[in-house]
Amino acid sequence: MHYPNIQNVESIRYSMFADTTSQKAYNFWDRIGDLLASFFPGLLKPFDISFIKVIEAIPKENQHSENFIWLKKFKETDYSELNKKRKKIVHYINSDTEFKYKHLERISDKESMQALQSERENLADFYKKHLSLTIAGFEKTLLFLDEISPFSST
Repeated sequence: MHYPNIQNVESIRYSMFADTTSQKAYNFWDRIGDLLASFFPGLLKPFDISFIKVIEAIPKENQHSENFIWLKKFKETDYSELNKKRKKIVHYINSDTEFKYKHLERISDKESMQALQSERENLADFYKKHLSLTIAGFEKTLLFLDEISPFSST
């Protein structure tokens, strides 16, 4: 028994939107890095700013904030997972092509095909989770910047 990969417009769009979502989520966090860096002039060279580099360069005296700790933990866990997925998509192979190759390797294995399809369908939940994390991360960023700002009301 062979399990065909029947592509249609919807499945192609699903993969395309998933790939675009990974890039846009990464771009969001890159802008968060820009925002954080703007509160620490001279911390990094202007063209060397990224979310990861800014989080790693924040001065020690500002790293005790709960909000900063959340951002740092996020960088090391969920962001790392997102960036790993994005790098593969942007620099090596898009998700639709990867699915095609994995499908061809497992074409007659029903359980493996079900797992592959499930993995594909779970991309929506993965990116939904990251959408929630962007909202939480934006809030943590603003709270952190409010804590360290010389113009803060506290």
